[in-house]
Formats: sequence, structure tokens, C-alpha cells
Amino acid sequence: MENPNPKASIEFNDNLLSLYSAQKGKCRICGQNLELADIYCHHIIPKEDGGTDEYKNLIIIHIDIHKLIHSTNANEITKLITKFNLSETQIYKLNKYRKKLKIELV
Repeated sequence: MENPNPKASIEFNDNLLSLYSAQKGKCRICGQNLELADIYCHHIIPKEDGGTDEYKNLIIIHIDIHKLIHSTNANEITKLITKFNLSETQIYKLNKYRKKLKIELV
């Protein structure tokens, strides 16, 4: 958290720090404790679709969970679900974010 994203807005960087603290350093989907290199701040509604850097539009997730949210490759999806041993509840959460992106649910 010492090196905020210099290309992002001040609001984004402030909210990233606040979310990390609020989520107790854990991924919103898999619950895993996040190391600095694993942290990804995901826009629930993408900026290109009108999403903002507001707190309510961001979640902190593992970088590989971010890949899983966006992936359309069946092999990659299976590999990542297996890697994180996602439960039905966690897959439900994952699909909530995939649905926002209009990507097929897993």
C-alpha cells in the first residue's frame, strides 16, 4: 500500500486504501489474505461503462480472481476455480461481478 497507482485518481487511491482496511486485507470473493503483489482494485461497473472511482464501485480482490472475473476461456476458468477451491457461495459472488460485465456465468 506504500505505492499507490500514480496513473489513477486521488479518489481511487484513497478508496483503495480504505477498502483494503475495511476488507481486513482479504479478497472480497475468495477471502484469502492478500499480499501487496496480489492486490487488485476492481471497478464493479467499468469506467468505460460509466463507472467511477467511488468507494461503492470498487472492491479489493486477488489479481487472479480479477482474471477469473473477466475470463471467457473455459480452461483458464476451470484452472482458477480449482486454484482457489471456490465454494458455491464464492462462485455466486464471482458471478455477480461477471454479470455486471455481461460475461457468461460460471
